[in-house]
Parts: sequence; C-alpha cells; structure tokens
Amino acid sequence: MRNWKTQYGFYFAAIGSAFGLGNLWRFPYVVGQNGGGAFVLLYVLVALVLGLPLMIGELVLGRNQRSALVPATHNLSRSTQMNFAWIGKVGLGFTMLLLAYYSVISGWVLYFLIQYLRNLVTSSSESLSLSSVTGHPFLQVALTSVHLIFCTIVVGKGVQQGTERWIGALTPLFGLLLAFLVYESVSLPHATLALHYLFYPKFSDLTWFSLGQAVGHVCFTLSVGFGVMVTFGSYMRGNEQVPTMGLRLTLLDTLLSIGAGLLIFPIAMSVASVPLKDPGLLFEAMPAFLLRQRGGEAFGAAFFLCLYVAAVGGSVGLFEAVVSNIISVGRKSRPQMTTFGAGLVFVLSCFAVFAGPYLDSNAGTGTGAVVLFDNLLMNWLIPLSALGICWTLIKGMSRTELEQAFFEQDSIASGALYPHWRIAVRWIIPGLIVGGLLLQVVGVTLA
Repeated sequence: MRNWKTQYGFYFAAIGSAFGLGNLWRFPYVVGQNGGGAFVLLYVLVALVLGLPLMIGELVLGRNQRSALVPATHNLSRSTQMNFAWIGKVGLGFTMLLLAYYSVISGWVLYFLIQYLRNLVTSSSESLSLSSVTGHPFLQVALTSVHLIFCTIVVGKGVQQGTERWIGALTPLFGLLLAFLVYESVSLPHATLALHYLFYPKFSDLTWFSLGQAVGHVCFTLSVGFGVMVTFGSYMRGNEQVPTMGLRLTLLDTLLSIGAGLLIFPIAMSVASVPLKDPGLLFEAMPAFLLRQRGGEAFGAAFFLCLYVAAVGGSVGLFEAVVSNIISVGRKSRPQMTTFGAGLVFVLSCFAVFAGPYLDSNAGTGTGAVVLFDNLLMNWLIPLSALGICWTLIKGMSRTELEQAFFEQDSIASGALYPHWRIAVRWIIPGLIVGGLLLQVVGVTLA
C-alpha cells in the first residue's frame, strides 16, 4: 500500500525526517556562528513565514499528484505545456547529495555510540574526539556503509512496513531520551548563561549571512524545498487536513530545535575550549564534558543513542524520497531501486570522506568536504530549489486545485488560511530567499 496506515504514522515519519541531525548537530553551531538569541528569533520567524507555507505547499502537491516530486513535475509539465520537470530532477539531485553527507555524519554518530557502549562494558574512561574518526577515511566508509545498509533494509520494506513502522517506533523513544537529556543539561551550572545566550537577542551579532543561513536551515530541518514532503504528501489520504498537519509539524520542529539548543549550549559552555561556532561543536563538547562527569559513559551512551535514533529518522525520510522518485524513473521493484539508490548515495558519500583532507578548512579535523557540502547546499542551492517549487505551485496547479486543499476540509480556519498562504508562496517566500542570497553575496564581497 502507498498510504500511511495511521495519521500518527505520518506525524512520526515526518517528525523523524524533519528533526534528525539537522537540529541536534547543525542548529547549535549555526546559532553560534550568528550570535545566539537574535538568530534564534530570526529562525523562528522564518520557520513560520517561509517554512510553514512551503511545508503545506509540498504536501498539497504530493497529495494532488499522488506521486513524488519527479513524476509530479513531469505530469504538470505535460498538462500545462510548461517545463517543470527540471525542478523535480534538481530536487532529487539535492536530496541525494544531502543524504550522502548526512550518512557520513550518521557514521560519526555511530562511531561515538559504539565507543561509549564499549567503554560502558569495559568500565573504561577513554577520551574521544572527532578527529579519532575523521582521521581514518576507511573507518568512515565502513561506518557509512553500515548506516546505509540499515536504512536500505528499512526503506526496502515499503511505506507501512518500513518507513512508517520503524520511524514510528524510534521517534517516541527519541523524544523520551531527548527530554531526559535536556533536563540533565539545564541543571548544569552554566545553564543560566546558556539561556541568556540562547534567548536574549543581540541584533548587532547578526551578519550578512544570517538571513540566508536561517532560510537554509529552515528548509533543511523541515525537509522542505527539495521535495521530501512532496513524497510524504503523496502517501496521504484525501480526507486529511493538510494545513493543520503542516502547522503542527512546523511548530513541533521549531520547539525541538530550541530544545536542541537547551541541550547543547549548557554543556558546550562548560567546556571553554570548544568554540560555539565550530561545526564539530557537538562531537567535541559532549565527550569533553562527559569525561569530567561521574557515570559519563552511561550518559554518553544514552546521548549518542538518542542522536543516532535522530540520524536514522532523518536518513530514512530522505532515502524514502530518493527511492520514491527513482522508482518512477527506473520502473523497477522497490527492493531493486532501493539498492540502486543506496549505491549512488554511497559513491557520493565516499567522495565526501576522501575529499575531506584536501578541502579541510576546519582546523585539521577532516570535516572539510562535509562542511563544504553543507554550506553550498543549505545556504545556496536548496533555497534556489525552493524557489522552483514555489513557481511550480503557483504556475503548475490551478487555483481550484489549490483551494480544494484548503476549503474541502471541515475546518473553517483552514479555508481562511488559503489567501495568506497564496501571498506567502507567490511573494513573501521568494522575497526572503532572494534577499537572503543577495545579502550573502554582499557578505562574500565584503569579506
């Protein structure tokens, strides 16, 4: 079957895909690069003004066409005599690139999890650092392979038995672990300083790159702008309220992002040697902190289990979008296309691993290629892809089709939302994206 079995299954799968490593790994250091509270406020505003309408739009497109982004844009190209097909292909390419470097980072998480479990069993207190894994390319390839094999097994089983079942089981576990770890973190002595940094806006700390980074991170953490939510929307039943679902997912993901900040910053601030804007912040601060704590091995094992659960959820969501698209192109069975897609992603992941030492601008940590992928995709390419999806929604779908997604619902509020949604997709989102890109160009010019 190509539908979600339950509405909760959709929510868990979408949350698992949207949250992932984007918030726990990426959000804290991006906040650190942009000065703290002012960027958090900007991020929340962009999530509501840009992320929410895009989320609704992708779900509407997927449900209307009953297909992923590539076949959906192909169908619209045939029916309107306009060329939308390239948008689907670009979105698929970006999803594969994103999954490739995401899988490498997931391998790092798996390494730390294994090491903490080993320390726990052997009663060891061996210190860990990010360079202990990034300095060994073949170890990274092996860890990435294990992660991709696991994701291939899950996605190959299909929507209900694979994606929905596994993420549905892992997401509640992740939520419980995160809640416990946040409680422990905000009890630390540096929690007050971290809360001030996270929630007190100092607008002078924003840079030319802040708006573009907020737009890119919202697209990443909500999995919008490159077609993932189009795939999820294609599995929705016709009577489900798309605007309500989009609003709930956006609000929950935003709260989880802030929760990630509450978790990481008190710990990072207790380890003064770790810069808050370092992409390796999570992997450097947490082990250094745990080394000082009684029972740090158990706490570390719990944390990296939590983080790997998030990594699996994000990877499976991205992988489901890849497989759903290439099935429409290759017209082979799901297991065959899943294996084929995993092979392509693995090749891209190997490039990120072996190119790392040659592209390393991050203090010799070996993360250069991953950070380059991240900056290029998040801050430049995915916002451009989001522009293409906005154009597809406005020009490819009729006003009647779009209105039905809002007015066919029993909720009056959903119907009243439609005019505001249309204005956002037609004018506000393109304005924010273009403005963010132009400000980044100014920032690069002035650098």
